[in-house]
Amino acid sequence: RNELEPPSLRDDHPSTFRWVLIEAFLNRTSGRYNRILMADIRDTAFQSNPFRAHGISLPGLYVFGEGATIGSCGWNTGWIRDCFGQGMATKLAPRAIICSGISLVGEEPSAGAYLRAMS
Repeated sequence: RNELEPPSLRDDHPSTFRWVLIEAFLNRTSGRYNRILMADIRDTAFQSNPFRAHGISLPGLYVFGEGATIGSCGWNTGWIRDCFGQGMATKLAPRAIICSGISLVGEEPSAGAYLRAMS
């Protein structure tokens, strides 16, 4: 972690650092992809084309709810507390969990907006 360049990345929490890396990759390959799947490897098992299976043909960002609130999940509460402090964890506790482990994007501009918000 102390070897990451630029040094500002050394302060990122491991759960949010992936967004910085994905955004950097998409910036380097701008215009190359019209559909993007962002997934934690532990969440991923393909049985078919995920874009076709979910009927994604329009531009936009597609995320999936987990059916619980942030405050009911120690894992999500811990991430928010570690990244933004206890005050933000308390404020967001009643909000629904949206899984960031897998997101489908219909085009690059939506991916960029999502990645900037997550970084």
